[in-house]
Amino acid sequence: MNVLVLGSGGRENALCWKIRQSRKLKQLFIAPGNGGSSDQGKVLEISINDFEAVAKAILDHKIDMLVVGPEDPLVNGIYDFLKGEKAMHDLMIIGPSAAGAVLEGSKSYAKTFMNRYGIPTAGSATFSTHELQEAKAFLHTLQAPYVLKADGLAAGKGVVILDKVEEAEKELEEMFSGKFGVASSKVVIEEFLDGIEVSVFAITDGKDYVILPEAKDYKRIGEGDVGLNTGGMGAVSPVPFADKSFMKKVEERIIKPSIDGIAQEGFPYVGFVFFGLMSVPFWQHLIIGSILFGAVYMATDPVSGSQTNKGKWIYGFLIGFISIMIRVFNPAYPEGVFLAILLMNVFAPTIDHYVVQGNVKKRMKRLKAKTA
Repeated sequence: MNVLVLGSGGRENALCWKIRQSRKLKQLFIAPGNGGSSDQGKVLEISINDFEAVAKAILDHKIDMLVVGPEDPLVNGIYDFLKGEKAMHDLMIIGPSAAGAVLEGSKSYAKTFMNRYGIPTAGSATFSTHELQEAKAFLHTLQAPYVLKADGLAAGKGVVILDKVEEAEKELEEMFSGKFGVASSKVVIEEFLDGIEVSVFAITDGKDYVILPEAKDYKRIGEGDVGLNTGGMGAVSPVPFADKSFMKKVEERIIKPSIDGIAQEGFPYVGFVFFGLMSVPFWQHLIIGSILFGAVYMATDPVSGSQTNKGKWIYGFLIGFISIMIRVFNPAYPEGVFLAILLMNVFAPTIDHYVVQGNVKKRMKRLKAKTA
């Protein structure tokens, strides 16, 4: 078959390298490609957002499969545009519709999606440009560090983590003033989660999925993991702590509910999903994920969130209570402790979801009362 890979980054170069190894490949095209693309296949000088030119190239070169690398054309609706053409009804497209791509294109929408389907995520609130004072007031209800995320696409650079509230307020002003263009016309403010990041990838047809090897990427620009976030300064795979037990919990609590949610939403989604997770010590919460949906193979976007103190106290109280009860009825206390922790692993995601989101709702309610 003839395959067209759309994009010009290292992500697309890696995809081309692998696609070339398929026995089913007849000819590979790359548009617009980069300096090394000519070694992979035939380069076409086409803009990724020139949908009409892309459609013409597909017909001219008898393309059977289109692999869309960047998020931008997906969010802009390239899938919908091409599928709207009768001549391309049978074209295979790796990449979701515009409705599916908005999971990556809007962090506030992704938050709504996660809350709707009970997927664990950090507490957050979203503000628009006309809500600057409310956003600043909300910052004062949080503890440092402060996490600010441009709602839209910002090439992996739209997340800022600051240690001082004064810096966060200044950053808010800059973001609302167009620091990231239209992407920061809305800003998501999240509670901070301190832990170890891990990126998990899955390929899906919108109903079924296959989990790909996990990775850990490093986004900060300076040595020692300091400085501003970038689109990615390197990655390692496999990730040492992501063992079978860890990945099983990720699949049960995050991946499966996410794919089920996509199926229930009913929008076409054939392609890759990126899950940006944060692993924290098990006595706080076994897995708390701030999930970012990438419509493509290597969507890069820093993740953050927080475990509230209230949530920690609830977990501690319940673990202690269950342990004591088990000891009363079973002298083999070590087994009781093990069983208690096991039980908490089952119920922790549900508890955390309501505690974290309830905490944010209470803060917003108090904030609105003060504003009134």
